[in-house]
Amino acid sequence: MPFYPLTKQALLSLVLTLPLVSCGDGGTDPADLIDVTIVSGDGQSTELGETLSQELVVRASDALGNTAPNISVVFSVVQGGGSLSTTAVRTDLQGMASSTWTLGNQEGPQGVTVSAVINSGADAAFSAVATDFDIELVFITNGTPSQDAVFLAAADRWMGILRGELPDVDFSINPVPADSCTVGQPSVSSTIDDLRIYVQITPIDGIFGTLAQAGPCQIRTTSQLPVLGFMQLDAADVTRLEQDGDLMDVILHEMGHVLGIGTLWAKFGDLLVNPSLPSNSGADTHFAGAAAVAAFDAAGGTAYTGGKVPVDNEASVGSSDAHWRESVLGLELMTPALTAGITNPLSAITTESLVDLGYGVESSAADPFTKTFSAPARVTTAGGRVIDLTNDTYRGPIQIVDHSGNVIRTIFAR
Repeated sequence: MPFYPLTKQALLSLVLTLPLVSCGDGGTDPADLIDVTIVSGDGQSTELGETLSQELVVRASDALGNTAPNISVVFSVVQGGGSLSTTAVRTDLQGMASSTWTLGNQEGPQGVTVSAVINSGADAAFSAVATDFDIELVFITNGTPSQDAVFLAAADRWMGILRGELPDVDFSINPVPADSCTVGQPSVSSTIDDLRIYVQITPIDGIFGTLAQAGPCQIRTTSQLPVLGFMQLDAADVTRLEQDGDLMDVILHEMGHVLGIGTLWAKFGDLLVNPSLPSNSGADTHFAGAAAVAAFDAAGGTAYTGGKVPVDNEASVGSSDAHWRESVLGLELMTPALTAGITNPLSAITTESLVDLGYGVESSAADPFTKTFSAPARVTTAGGRVIDLTNDTYRGPIQIVDHSGNVIRTIFAR
């Protein structure tokens, strides 16, 4: 067999086509690592031992961001003791994989991580909150699927803050009549665990009028906390709010009123001091709950010279005595004029006001909020493009019921 020596050019070509071999410590080339990232399902809340409504969905990709199909990934519970519908999954053609998460019986934060089995790079880390507090939404009229999903996400947000459980109310012997809480509400003859809210997207007064109305219809005799309430959003405004990215803040705000923020302040005890209604406009109205005042001081209110925490004081029915004062608290979620196009923080001032009402609360779940508070006497217009939520609090009768649904008495708005 004849021998043909390689030319220099042929030898160079051969070297360039040979596979690279690592001469290091045998580790994986970073370019080959598989990263796993969250697509959806993070940040949910539900009751202890219950299954989350959204699946945990992840995407696997290589170091260049390219989809990584047919990759084995593992879902692992790392906090809370819950369970997963499946733990070992291969990604599909889009690099996606999913599992369903049932939370454990440990109240508070819970966690799941997802990683590639081979050549694992960055992991996906899901968090959820298990709570004894349940907010049940019943849609009398629905919006689009994406709008309804915002209502559910808002309920998750509040359930991630609230702790403990309220006594059940069994309406099997004393049913709640249809339409007694809000028009279209069916008769209630079941047991309600914590809070049921009836949701309506319905005409109110046309675009740019009253955006929403909400509040409790029935409260418990013992804790005086709501068992039944409603939320109405004007159908003329919902699509615009969703398109502008403001729907979540509006729904969170209205759900806060159902929980009793503003709507129950004047009903019992001495939480609301120096109210502006019916005809005391400009009074130094304030919420005197010790927990909320401490949160106000911590947020920047130690030098504030007025009554703490300052409340809307324009003597406007449906708004005043039921919101934080706009000129002082500005961007806070529970002021009557939200600023459009940004997230209005749900601060510890608001979460701690729920403590003053009698709820259990995880205040570390509140949004960051600090500023230097001054002490104007009256409300002023919010800066930026305003979402006007005046006249959004329910002013009708509220029934007080015992654990069997007996109506003990009825109270009315001042």
